[in-house]
Amino acid sequence: MLSLALATCHASLFLFLFQILRPAAVGAVAPSHLAVGNLRSLARKGHQTDQSEYQKKVDELIAKLSLPSDQYGKDRGLTMQGNADLRGLQRLIEDVVDHGLEGDVYETGVWRGGTAIFMVSVMQWYEAMKQKHNPDRHYWFFDSFDGFQVPTGDDKLDTYLAKSVYVAPLEKVKQSFKDFGIPITQNVHFVQGNFEDSIPKLKVDRPVALLRMDGDLYSSTSVVLKYLYPSLQVNGWAVVDDYGWRPSQTSPNTKLCRHAVDEYRQAHRINAPMDTGYGKPAWRKGPDCRAQPSPQQQLQGDVLNVL
Repeated sequence: MLSLALATCHASLFLFLFQILRPAAVGAVAPSHLAVGNLRSLARKGHQTDQSEYQKKVDELIAKLSLPSDQYGKDRGLTMQGNADLRGLQRLIEDVVDHGLEGDVYETGVWRGGTAIFMVSVMQWYEAMKQKHNPDRHYWFFDSFDGFQVPTGDDKLDTYLAKSVYVAPLEKVKQSFKDFGIPITQNVHFVQGNFEDSIPKLKVDRPVALLRMDGDLYSSTSVVLKYLYPSLQVNGWAVVDDYGWRPSQTSPNTKLCRHAVDEYRQAHRINAPMDTGYGKPAWRKGPDCRAQPSPQQQLQGDVLNVL
């Protein structure tokens, strides 16, 4: 009898433990787990939708910027950048946001404003999607807005650069911004004049997150590197649009953008590799050469025309 009682007790205990510890039947998921799973699924779908809508807007913008512009007699679009170049620039902008860089965006060499429009739009769209809106970020755009005005000393090259296609008046550039839905606010600055005159007169009091150089020539690139690159923050990007640009009319002894970049990098011991995977050559600024912004922004004299 004792043995039977013990056996019955053991069997009951085993059955009790089995009921508690056995895996749940298929579909018998605890409500709390089901709710969490649904929330995660909805979050993933929401992120995918946001990402899809964001990319759709970028694709549409690239297509529109490539269309001939009525403002210029349907001669080309608003940017000379190809699709691959713009998509590479998009990835750089996303990298700036993903790294939490709060510095400003600079473009030296605006032409008709298409690339500038692209940078402002993509930056703001991506920040909104990532919920990292930065209302303090400023955008600075430098150009003569009257073509190439500084002689290079190379007569054939100067003749080539004198083409009217390189002239894009500031008022037309501003109108293009408005046409693409970008208001000219206090965060958007146009600096008119030759780089050699305007840039040395501007003292930068905020870090620069993205410095896109599109000045073509040796002197215009050198002055940008000298006065603006020191304010590029660590992990920020320097982009050189014309690193490989050399028209066939150029004299063999004429220095262009590439020479200015190579000389500056060598003189300042910049070892960051030149990355060609972003459409245009670019490098990420490393901690070996930190930004040193001026204590305050000021204009020296009245020559600088900030609009």
